[in-house]
Amino acid sequence: MGRETLHVTSYLLVVPTLHDKPTALKVMFVHSLIRDSVTWYNNFVLDYTEASYRYMFRKLVTNHRAKKQYPIFLEELVAFKQGPDEMFTDFATRVIERPLSNRAMISMILENANLEYKTFCSHNDVPLTFHIMSNMVILYERTKSQLVGTKPVENQRIRALS
Repeated sequence: MGRETLHVTSYLLVVPTLHDKPTALKVMFVHSLIRDSVTWYNNFVLDYTEASYRYMFRKLVTNHRAKKQYPIFLEELVAFKQGPDEMFTDFATRVIERPLSNRAMISMILENANLEYKTFCSHNDVPLTFHIMSNMVILYERTKSQLVGTKPVENQRIRALS
C-alpha cells in the first residue's frame, strides 16, 4: 500500500476537527488514498458498501499492519500520552520509535505532553524543530533535577492544572 503510515497520521490529525461530520470524513478518506491503497479500497467497497469511515479506517490499519514488520495500533496513535511520572525525554523517545515523519512526531509530542512541556516546547504557539526541542528539554530536565529536592518530573502546580 502507498505511504499508509503518512495517510494514517494525516487522517488522525483531521479526525478531531470533523468528528461530527461522518460524510465529510468518509469522502476525505476515500479521496486521500493513493497507489496500492486505491486497489485496497476498491476491493473493500465491493464487500462493505455502507461502511462507516471509522470501520474503513480500522480495516486500512489492519491491512497495513499485516504487510509491515512493525505494528501500528490505532489506540497508540490516538491516545499516546505522557505518563504523570514519566520524564519528557522518555516520552519523546516512545514517540520517536513510531514510524512517523518529523512533523507528525513533533505534533504528537506537543499534543500529548504534560502541560509543563507543552508550554516549554512551543515558542509563541510555533512548535520548535525536533532537534532544538530535544536539546532544550534535555537542558531543562537537567536544570530542573538539580533544584533543591525536586525530581525531573515533579511539579505539583502544573500537574494539578493538567
